[in-house]
Amino acid sequence: MSDTDEVVIDDFRQALQHLESTHPTEELPSDLILPIRFCVPNQCTVRLGGQNESFLSTDKETWESLEQIWTDSRRKRKGKLERPSAEIGRQFWLDVVLENPLETDVLLKRFTIHVSTSEGNVPQEDIAIAQVIDEIHLYAKERRTVSIGLTPKVAKTLVLTEARYYFFSNLPVKEPLSIRGKRLNDTVAQRQEATYAPSQFTKVPVRQVGCMLSVEQVDEDDEEGDEDIVMVQGEIYSVVLRITNRGIEEINEVWLTAADNISIWIDPEKRGKGHDFPEPLSGSSEEISVHNIVTGTRPFLLPLETLTSSPSLPPGHFIDVHFLLHSEDIIDSTLNILVTYSNDADAYFYTCFARNFEIIPALSVSASIDPTSSDVCSYTLRAEVENISDDLEIELAQLSTSSTDWVIHPPHRSTSLHTTILPHQTIRRAFTLGRKEGSETEEIKELVVDKVSEFLLGKGTSERQIPDTTLRISHDGTEHRSLAESHLQFFIRFTRMRQHIRALTEAFPTVPRQVLQSLFPLYGPNSVDIIILWKLPSSARYGLVTFCDMQTGVAHGLLDRVIEQAMERKGKSIYAETKREHELLLQHFKDCVWNRETDPLVVSVRPSQPVFEHDFTRGACPIPVQFTVRNYSPTNPVRYVLRLSGSRMSPTHLNSFVATYSGQLTYHRLLPPSQSTTVNATLRARWAGQYLLDGWRLEVDVGEAIPIEDGTPQESNPAAEPWKTRARYLQHPTGSEGIILIKNLVQHNRGTIAQD
Repeated sequence: MSDTDEVVIDDFRQALQHLESTHPTEELPSDLILPIRFCVPNQCTVRLGGQNESFLSTDKETWESLEQIWTDSRRKRKGKLERPSAEIGRQFWLDVVLENPLETDVLLKRFTIHVSTSEGNVPQEDIAIAQVIDEIHLYAKERRTVSIGLTPKVAKTLVLTEARYYFFSNLPVKEPLSIRGKRLNDTVAQRQEATYAPSQFTKVPVRQVGCMLSVEQVDEDDEEGDEDIVMVQGEIYSVVLRITNRGIEEINEVWLTAADNISIWIDPEKRGKGHDFPEPLSGSSEEISVHNIVTGTRPFLLPLETLTSSPSLPPGHFIDVHFLLHSEDIIDSTLNILVTYSNDADAYFYTCFARNFEIIPALSVSASIDPTSSDVCSYTLRAEVENISDDLEIELAQLSTSSTDWVIHPPHRSTSLHTTILPHQTIRRAFTLGRKEGSETEEIKELVVDKVSEFLLGKGTSERQIPDTTLRISHDGTEHRSLAESHLQFFIRFTRMRQHIRALTEAFPTVPRQVLQSLFPLYGPNSVDIIILWKLPSSARYGLVTFCDMQTGVAHGLLDRVIEQAMERKGKSIYAETKREHELLLQHFKDCVWNRETDPLVVSVRPSQPVFEHDFTRGACPIPVQFTVRNYSPTNPVRYVLRLSGSRMSPTHLNSFVATYSGQLTYHRLLPPSQSTTVNATLRARWAGQYLLDGWRLEVDVGEAIPIEDGTPQESNPAAEPWKTRARYLQHPTGSEGIILIKNLVQHNRGTIAQD
């Protein structure tokens, strides 16, 4: 049928022309209806003056969420948030989506919109002035958006009922702009036969002329820009928004509420000055006090007196508000800002600003933390940074680490981190970690236990607040740069907060986000973050990329006792109504990072020297080997059994001989918290060659914690107290223990003599 569209339309045109030539216009049949529709009503949107995003847009959920955030912030204050509305004498637009279903071109003449009110028969010329477009030419299967301007004349609710136009020359067409109601399924009859709710028309409230704001983005040349924002991953990007009072009344308050899909730092006092690269720091570390609670999005009140030297924004005046944007998520999204304003305390109005932004991938960071055998530092942090961009040369200015309870030392090597990474190249860096003296680890742990206990046992909400904490930040770079500036701290904390909330909601899918925020602090005592400061050598662009919440140290099921009490009570909560849901909720707490259980013992095996020479004609070669067993737990004693079996325990190094031992083969020891011991064994080598230091097994029995006072375990004898096991582990060689090389002294001497 579509192949004949052009022929049918041409025949229809000729027939219509013949009808018009033989009959006056007033005598044309009134029931002559065009059986084709070009408007798509459910995709038509209203755009008010000064808004670049319609309140009826497809992103409606985001705007409703921002409205709710602003409303919640005003619960104890006066002022009602009014819906966006048109004003008398100020033009607004209806963006009409037109779609040509035919396989041929069509022409719509004198296209306009008919407007009415709920009061009935009121001439349109007394209601509003509607723009008329002389001609709209639609190509075959073309889809286009046409904006029709409307200027209200009365302060009433306008109903946009239909689109009116002439098809070809003089055939008048009225196309309703109603949207069909939803399918009804309330009664049996409605379910048996398709029944729909009444159709809905687009309605636009109109108020008297008052205060009105418009928001647009301006560039460095003071010109309005409507292009998408393109940022490098982690870049600190500067944006200027111009807020103009286009009404006839002064505006006393302007609030900004932004979505949390991107980090926004509002700096109204910058006055056009850019944020330069961070200043050099005299030392290699710094301490910064931070709030240790998770906070949600909050509206920001613009200081009009600072920006305009006046407590209000007069009609016709504007202010330029400087923003800094930051995002590490490699995903394209939209910057959404709700601008709320008022000229008194009784009513607030808002307008919306939206701009698409694109994130260019830049850096990928990975890291791991492993225990060491050093008496000074407990762990080693290894970080890898890869340039994942296609064409960016990125200069790594500084690699920093931060933690509340761990002291982190950068490498002592003289090699400089200040280097440029080409696309798809990687650099590696290592740090050492040791527990910070005088940390408040136990205090924050007790607080978390109390809060989880009150939540699971239904005791109500704790009045105790999570206290502020101090972050110790260590820097690795040629010139150390301070991260204490307000906007840098804001971006670091915002990124940490987003990842923290994301991890909590994944770990506890049935618990509301607001409850989780009150249960757990933002920075845990065993967490370590990596912060990378980068810049582009070819420009002044720079940014931050973070790798958050690595866990270090030993943990012993902090929430086990609370979970056991909740299981014994077999109670229910508002978040778990059935027994199965309650068990699942307890399992979520049992598996969370705050309840992790780790093996506290680490074994290191070392020979007295790496290479030996022996005359095997005199028998096997005895080699002294030292096993060092360290208890990394600061609170729990450990019993262990070291068994020297003489069989291969590691699947690696199959070309090496299996280590066999002589003398005592089983060692029973007890280790207090944070203590170590050594076991001196003898490896018996029967042949020359390589020997892997495996052939052992460690059986670990972790006891209950020793009481702690002033941050350190009490002086007590674990062996004299009743032993209670809380966990058991079994360790085997990993294949990285090292290799001993044994040379046959006789063969070596013969070779030397023959050479002489």
